[in-house]
Amino acid sequence: MAAYLKASKEPSNALAAKLSAEGITWEQRAAGLVDGMRPAPNLENSILDKLKGKPGGISLIEVRASLGVQGKAKAEFDQAVLSLYKNGRVYLDRHDHPLRLGDAERRDLVFDGAGNYYVGITLRGDFD
Repeated sequence: MAAYLKASKEPSNALAAKLSAEGITWEQRAAGLVDGMRPAPNLENSILDKLKGKPGGISLIEVRASLGVQGKAKAEFDQAVLSLYKNGRVYLDRHDHPLRLGDAERRDLVFDGAGNYYVGITLRGDFD
């Protein structure tokens, strides 16, 4: 048993030393650091924070840009927006003629998979 613990401790110490050298603290590792990757922020909370103090709502493109969401993370952003909507936390504004847009413009919108493209988001009044 002691040999097993010693053998498993050495790689762990080596990884800890490597991460410390890169400025990653023990607290960050304990908070969910996996193989040197920090956990993704909770997009739903970040989106809700962006909506506070904006009673008329905001463009989804603007929210996504302000959060720095790009590339593959857009799918996660879209899922977070749709989850907030399904849970009654926000209102979404549907684009009335998405097929008039070019493909690139349509890809910037949030798509629900059922033919609806959303352009705007507003925090529900009862969650202010």
